[in-house]
Amino acid sequence: MLNTMPMNICFSVDNNYVKYLLITAHSILQEGAKNPDHPVYNFFVIADGLSDQNQKLLKNFELQENKICKCKFTYIQASEDLFKRGKTYGENLNYATYLRLLIPDLLPNLKGNVLYLDVDLICQDDLAELINMDLGDNILAASPDPGVAVFSKKITFTPRKLNKLPLTLKYKRNEFYINAGVLLINLDNWRKNDVTKKCLHYLQNYKVNLCDQDLLNIVCKGRISFLNPTWNFMTSLTMDKVVRFYEKHKNVDVINPCADFVKIDDFQNIKIIHYATKPKPWNLVACEDGVIITLQDKLVDIWYSVLKTTPLIESQNINPRIWFSEEGKVILRAIDNLGVWTNIRYNKSQRRWKKTKMFFAVLLILNIIALLL
Repeated sequence: MLNTMPMNICFSVDNNYVKYLLITAHSILQEGAKNPDHPVYNFFVIADGLSDQNQKLLKNFELQENKICKCKFTYIQASEDLFKRGKTYGENLNYATYLRLLIPDLLPNLKGNVLYLDVDLICQDDLAELINMDLGDNILAASPDPGVAVFSKKITFTPRKLNKLPLTLKYKRNEFYINAGVLLINLDNWRKNDVTKKCLHYLQNYKVNLCDQDLLNIVCKGRISFLNPTWNFMTSLTMDKVVRFYEKHKNVDVINPCADFVKIDDFQNIKIIHYATKPKPWNLVACEDGVIITLQDKLVDIWYSVLKTTPLIESQNINPRIWFSEEGKVILRAIDNLGVWTNIRYNKSQRRWKKTKMFFAVLLILNIIALLL
């Protein structure tokens, strides 16, 4: 029988992402309900100013979900101000991503392990095994990030002040840059090592590229337990470049577990699917006949199957946008029939299609040529 101690799970969001949190939480509770002795799921929702409407939505969602699985949602107010000097890329940086660094401070009465999850994922297995993992003296457990772990042996961060030297993060064969979308945190070890304080120090003194993820890789290096990639199967694992790399390096120690899953056909065997690449499932383009063009149709089908059963989600207006012209539909359907994995991003304005249709036409021609060769 599984441990029936409460399961403490954290999310950090803003008001725009609460609806996706519901889908992720529902997938967790669906799996928990399969165990007759399932524990209470304590969900901590960390945000800087959650609207009254969203707070009400969480409470109503809790009432609905308690019919199938014991759960409680607690909103925790946090401030993003500490991290605003760390803006390093793009105009649309969401500072809510940094709030996961405050979890041990925001939950001072909790001890042991807590699980942090992004909201762009689907859980397909009971999380008790993961949450009850013994981390020993390590601060956290996480999976390697395929994109960075595969192609980077070192990462250099530029200092914010002229009198400081660049910071270089180097990796050996058995060390990898981790993804921060699934983090099992040992709260006691985090606090003992002042991880939050150290992360803020590096944020103030260096320009980081991937926000809190860079900071955790710098501060926790050497104190990380690596998770099997089934606990954080990122959609980037299906990208051709990553697949080819893993095929070439099958015998490398830590890479090998990833290699076992990059070509997996049955995605139901994956414990957590992480839609880490773009487009997100909720921003996919579609034709009027319902054909979805995306990186991997099977993965997206799983997300939409959970969406359909999530309580209160019908009012949140989550649907693929349908706006393609007849010409656009012909090109997209042809690409889909060729079985080509394409990273087509959603364009907010239909007028932008005129600027991009030449790109799709060229892409189609190149794929036809490739098939003929």
